[in-house]
Formats: sequence, C-alpha cells, structure tokens
Amino acid sequence: MSDKFGSYVSTNERHTLANNPALAGMGYSHQWVNHSENFVNPANGAHTQGIEGVWEVHVKQFTKIMRGVHREHLPSYLDEFLWRSWFFPRGARGNMIITGLVIAIVRSY
Repeated sequence: MSDKFGSYVSTNERHTLANNPALAGMGYSHQWVNHSENFVNPANGAHTQGIEGVWEVHVKQFTKIMRGVHREHLPSYLDEFLWRSWFFPRGARGNMIITGLVIAIVRSY
C-alpha cells in the first residue's frame, strides 16, 4: 500500500486504523463511520459506500473474468485491478496505454 496518491482510509468504526498494525505509521489519514448508527458519519461525512460500490461492480466483475481467483493470488489480482483503474480508462488502447504508463512512472518516481 502506498500513500503516493494521497490515499485515505475510511472504515467501519469497528475496524479502525488504530487497530490495524499493517497500516499504522504509513501516513494515511483516517475517517470512520459507525454502521450500527449511520451509513454516513454526520460529523465528517465519512462513508464506505464508494469502496463497497467499486468492490461490488468492478472487482467482482474483474475476478469473474478470471474464472475465480485462488486465495493466494487475490492480492496480486487486486493490485493489478487498482493499478489499471488508476492509470487506464476502460477500453484503453494504443496511445492511451502509453500515456497511462508514462503517468504511472512519473507519479511513482
């Protein structure tokens, strides 16, 4: 996981960043919502609906194309999905792919 792209973590209150040693100290900003009370935190607007929608529509479709994913390969498939979604529009071809690669390299280095 990287904070090179200004990432933030928005979670259900039960799974806070403070309780996740893998994310602690990585520089992420963190907001949460208590789903037993609200779907959107009224104090700061935090919600998990965006990632839930991405997971439901795009990630499930992406993994379905691959005819299911063995548990040990899931992280690499998710990495590929995210990388493609950041730098390549759907159906990218030719020059759009080259442009996406250049943008990925520039942002990473």
